[in-house]
Order: sequence, then C-alpha cells, then structure tokens
Amino acid sequence: MNSFRCFSWKAIRSAVDYPTGWGIQNSLRFIHARIEQTPLNQRGKQLMRPEADFRSPGRKGEMRRSDSRFVLAPTTQQPSKQSNKTSALRKKLQWSSSQQELQQLLMNAVQDNCVDVSVFSAGMQRCGQKRWWDTLLKVRQLQKQTGIVLDTVAVGIFIKSLTSSVRGEHGFGPEQARVNLIVSMAREAWAECT
Repeated sequence: MNSFRCFSWKAIRSAVDYPTGWGIQNSLRFIHARIEQTPLNQRGKQLMRPEADFRSPGRKGEMRRSDSRFVLAPTTQQPSKQSNKTSALRKKLQWSSSQQELQQLLMNAVQDNCVDVSVFSAGMQRCGQKRWWDTLLKVRQLQKQTGIVLDTVAVGIFIKSLTSSVRGEHGFGPEQARVNLIVSMAREAWAECT
C-alpha cells in the first residue's frame, strides 16, 4: 500500500475502470517533467546527485554536464534580464485579444518610458501566435524607433513570428508578398543582434 500513498484515489479508480491492458501500470507511471507527480524521495535523490553522475543517457563514462559541446548562444552577448516593472505589461500583451489593443498597450508603454527588449519580444510573440502580419511590422518599427536593440532571444522570437504570420490570419497557404520580405527582414534583425 506504500506505493499508492502519493496518488489520488481518482487516479486509482480510473486505472481500475479500464480494461486489463490499461491497468494500474499506465496510470501510475511517473512523469519526471512534472515535478508535482514525482515522489518526494525520488525527487530528493535526483536533486542531490553529485556532478559526476550527469552523463549522457544510457552511456557510461561519457560526457558530463561541464563538458557539453552545445553552443548556448551564437554570440557573446548575454540576454537581457526581464525587469519586474514590465512583467504586468508583458502579461497584458500576451493576453491581448485584438491588434488594436496590442498596439495601444505598446504605445502607452513607450510614452511612459516603460519598455525594454522583453516587452517588444512579448508583443512580437503575440503577433506571431495570432498571425498579425501588419501589427508585427508596426511592433518592429516601434522597437527600432525607440532605439532598443534586440538580443539573440528576441531575434529568435521575431523570426519565429515572421514565419508564423506569413500564412495570413485565416488562410492556410503562405501569401507570396510576405514570403519575399521574410528573408531580408530576418537578416536585418540578425545583423542588429550581432
């Protein structure tokens, strides 16, 4: 009975309701990405492992965390830190439901001098999610006018938003006029970053 103490009765009942093939094995499996579902003793063991135990999965004695060959950023520039004073604005930008609302929030923030790279990144990200091409271009133009330089993270967000919004707000295929502009705009943003 000890193995069931970290699970809710709802999970156990749902496991019993399924046919034999689904059983308790599938519903009681630990998902390590969800820390709240990992038992406390297992979580403690994972957190207290020494540095020498971090190796490539399944391969003994190979690379450690400190020997990683992955390039974390393409430049020596460190990403800017997000300030706490702009966190509420970033949240409003992410939840904006119309292009006009997003533009108005950004204009008010620029007038109040309460903008940084993360604010423009949040605006660009929302434009990409909703495929607002014209608003994305206006956000980029406003960012250039304020003199704020994009860092590597912001450039990645901008390029992703460009590729997302190339299809149009309601369409499935790419609009050819937008396709022709993407590469030049992405190169310009990348040159600004490096």
